[in-house]
Amino acid sequence: MSSQIAARSLTAAESTQPSQDFVGRILSNSRRRALLNVLESREGVFELDRVAEWVVAEELDGDWSAFDEEKFDRVLVTLYHNHLPMLADAGFVDLDDTDDGVFVCPNQDLFEQAL
Repeated sequence: MSSQIAARSLTAAESTQPSQDFVGRILSNSRRRALLNVLESREGVFELDRVAEWVVAEELDGDWSAFDEEKFDRVLVTLYHNHLPMLADAGFVDLDDTDDGVFVCPNQDLFEQAL
């Protein structure tokens, strides 16, 4: 799995900018919009668990009474298997899958150009 993620990151890094259609596809999903919202203002490298916490907070919009572990687990799984790979394909993030965990690095230059 890690080689697939690394390949996606290399492919994304080589591309210049995603097409408007692809950006539209990215923005068509509420979880990806929440993910973009939390990553757009952050620089650095973040552990996947931390990114999932931010997305849950964004989706709950401050209503922590609706929080449960199942929601967190669902967000974590969908980020890893669906949403982050799509953003990596578009170049919005770089993913690094190591023995120590999965790390996400937002590409702030592309956020500014595309969004």
